[in-house]
Amino acid sequence: MEKEMSKEIAVRAIDELGRIVLPAEIRHKFNLSTNDKVRIIEKGNKIMIEKDKPSCAFCGGSESLVMFNDKYVCEKCKRLINSSIES
Repeated sequence: MEKEMSKEIAVRAIDELGRIVLPAEIRHKFNLSTNDKVRIIEKGNKIMIEKDKPSCAFCGGSESLVMFNDKYVCEKCKRLINSSIES
């Protein structure tokens, strides 16, 4: 099994509101833009940040998503909801 390489990019201070600034190099590399959501994950004694991937609010799927009331819904769940409303 290949071990992932670690690379220190920068050292940043945490401000009085608990915020840190991600370096532009990282934002560009991972295609992060203003208002994008990220997940903060604790793994042992490490803190990991990863870009949030949209998923269906009902089943967690990530294929064929549509936005409804600020929530993502997949086509399958959309059809199930529509059929239960019609019944």
